[in-house]
Amino acid sequence: MSPLQLLLKSLADLARGRGYDDIAEYLDLAAVTVAATKDDKAAFALLTSEIEAMVAAGRGPTSEELSTVRARRDALSAQIRAL
Repeated sequence: MSPLQLLLKSLADLARGRGYDDIAEYLDLAAVTVAATKDDKAAFALLTSEIEAMVAAGRGPTSEELSTVRARRDALSAQIRAL
């Protein structure tokens, strides 16, 4: 596991421990994205823009958005396992 993945997973665990499960979901997705894509700036740009849009709107993710995040994370995890 790369240092960036470890940092993202640690931040996800910290967020989850403080009751911020929705934020933890995004941090978990970012950690899996790092593992799956190595240097895919477009994937991180998309994830960042989604989070920035929520912050700008002053809201957290909807249940539908969280479902989408989980599905993307699961698909990337499957991609990693297939390597």
